[in-house]
Amino acid sequence: MDHWRLAYLGMRQIPQELSEFELATFFTYSPNERALIDARRSPLYRLAVAVHIGFIRMTGRTLDACKQVPRFLWAHVGAQVGVTPPDMGTLNALYDGRTDTLSNHQMLAYQVLGFSPMAEHQRRYVTRWLKERLTGQP
Repeated sequence: MDHWRLAYLGMRQIPQELSEFELATFFTYSPNERALIDARRSPLYRLAVAVHIGFIRMTGRTLDACKQVPRFLWAHVGAQVGVTPPDMGTLNALYDGRTDTLSNHQMLAYQVLGFSPMAEHQRRYVTRWLKERLTGQP
């Protein structure tokens, strides 16, 4: 992982400002990702899946539906996927209580980016590694 990406790792919400470079790095989509995005029936769901993919790429975690999505990001992602961006601020308004669709989109974004659930032995290793790094000793 590039050192400049560490600043975004684990963030819970989208920053209020992103540079053109950051938008291009995190919210520009490969042909494989575009195929997954374009497979959504509703234009707004195409937009939502694209935002999820970009946010997971940026932070490594899913975006909560109640978190604000800045207008500049709606506009950028809308231009990327060919959808007129909405005037709303959160994904919650877009999903309108459809939590199954939200979790489905989050899982699709994880899968297209190559994320998979951590096995128990991997979780134990990461926990041990973090403890050693934080305390400075094995």
